Amino acid sequence: MKEYVTIEDRAEATVTIKHSKFIATAMWVADYDDALAKVAAVKRQYPDATHNCYALVADEAGTQCKYSDDGEPSGTAGTPILEVIRRKGITHVLVVVTRYFGGIKLGASGLVGAYSQSAAAALDVAVKVRMVYSAICTIGLDYALGGRVANYVQKAMGKVLSTEYSDGVLVTAALPLEQVDALRTALVEYSKGAVVFEVIRHEYRGYV
Repeated sequence: MKEYVTIEDRAEATVTIKHSKFIATAMWVADYDDALAKVAAVKRQYPDATHNCYALVADEAGTQCKYSDDGEPSGTAGTPILEVIRRKGITHVLVVVTRYFGGIKLGASGLVGAYSQSAAAALDVAVKVRMVYSAICTIGLDYALGGRVANYVQKAMGKVLSTEYSDGVLVTAALPLEQVDALRTALVEYSKGAVVFEVIRHEYRGYV
């Protein structure tokens, strides 16, 4: 099954360590350029922050990565954030940790721990989404038979995207690619061959 895990939209968490405030913002990103634009937006949101450190993984394979210590000692911020992202197995994601210095130096190991803890806190509260390479299908049935289509789609680990009613029922559904044949067979048996089943495209779809 071709799939990856990302997050739904945006999540935030705030951690205070020795009077320094760390605001971690985790965001879904479409690609590398989107990620950099969102980094810039967070910096505009917190222009008076001491540091805005970040790490990102911008593709499903986990190969498009970037991180920044933004003035913190080398290796104490961006790399720890990236390691948290990788450890949690999340892609298409950006985590920015904004620091407001509280007057007490944390030292290198303290910074690593603080940025790791902050990034993990934001990712822990984020809603995870399983993105699966899916078939988008249309399912046409007589009106009398259409009421049970959603049950069959659900059994195939898919979801109904839309339902149209006229002389019959036309359901558009997304389901994992390897479930297509099983769903088609089940609907053919249920309708005694009266179903019109068509795969119209393939794409990644999110299943929370």
